[in-house]
Amino acid sequence: MNRVFQHAKRCLSRQLVLTLAFCVTSILIPVHGLHAQTTKGTSEFAKELQKHFNEWDLNKDGQLSDNEIDKLVLDPKIKGRTAAVVATLELASRRKKDPLPPLTLEYLTAAPSKAPGQFNFDRTFASAITKIQKAPRNVWGSMDPDLSMLHQGRMGDCFFIAPLGALLHREGKSFKNMIVVKDTHFEVTFGNGQIVKVKPLTDAEIALGATSEGQGLWLAILEKAYAESRNQSLTQDKQKELATDLIANGGSYTRVIQALTGNETRTLAFRSREAKDQPLSGESLDKKVAQLRPILKKAMAEKRLVAVGTPETAPNPGLKGKHAYAVLAYDETKDQVTLWNPHGNSFKPKGQPGFENGWPIKDGVFIVSTADLVKSFRGMGYETDKPLAKTKK
Repeated sequence: MNRVFQHAKRCLSRQLVLTLAFCVTSILIPVHGLHAQTTKGTSEFAKELQKHFNEWDLNKDGQLSDNEIDKLVLDPKIKGRTAAVVATLELASRRKKDPLPPLTLEYLTAAPSKAPGQFNFDRTFASAITKIQKAPRNVWGSMDPDLSMLHQGRMGDCFFIAPLGALLHREGKSFKNMIVVKDTHFEVTFGNGQIVKVKPLTDAEIALGATSEGQGLWLAILEKAYAESRNQSLTQDKQKELATDLIANGGSYTRVIQALTGNETRTLAFRSREAKDQPLSGESLDKKVAQLRPILKKAMAEKRLVAVGTPETAPNPGLKGKHAYAVLAYDETKDQVTLWNPHGNSFKPKGQPGFENGWPIKDGVFIVSTADLVKSFRGMGYETDKPLAKTKK
């Protein structure tokens, strides 16, 4: 009997050791995997995305295509937090520099957001929610449109916002005549005579578009109208599901000036093609400034629209590379030019204001000398007094 008891004791001990070893192994070995499972998909963006991913993946290929996301942006039934997810996906799909991997559910719920160069889904989602929640739903606010209200959104359409800001600065209250509110849509009339019908903005479009300091949706409506006009000018096979895709990554401010005014434009290059990143100096600079002054004087006296663009790398603190700015005024006596940045930013130079340290900027507005304008920017486009030729139908 005692021998049986001892044998049973040894078996139980062995079983206990094996059980404990299994438990310890189970705890220690998959620690990394367990952490990945508990953190993966737990962000607010990921939680909301998981609710809809299978429904949004129309062709069931396990990833969200550009076309599928574009359709979601235009869906008026998608609102609030869900629309913020859609806007985030749209911005991710538009990323041209360092494009993202296929937008699968696995990638989207585990994508790193804090690593350098990575797209931050969570931060973009939070920003989109705030924008949707705070956006007014009327066209015009309680105040007349003012340049300080304009702020370029997440689209790269500074080439549109800059001339539009110059037009607002010139037109004042009559600027509001561009938009007519209809029962089911808006009608936007451009200076070239084109009338564009615009459907009401979806929540996702509001999250993606430019803002006007809570004073109505007029800026985002005009932005969408210009995109629609561009889309309509293309052959059907080249048109986009989401028209704003056409203006999201750059364009021509001279073409925008033509659309806004109905007049032809001219350009003045400040740098040669061969030395596009090299500012002019010495005699070359003096000659270009002498050429610029009478053009600026005439354009401002006639209240023409003028815009300038920076080179790929901005040479001054406070300026942004590959960015369009509006020219608002020219002081011939002081030989100074007043500029406006569509971002509506503010900047305080560290040190003496000028070419080396930049210039004080408030609500996007700042003043430079004509020489610094030529040195800091790549070129200029300006409206003439000659109407655009009528296109034959």
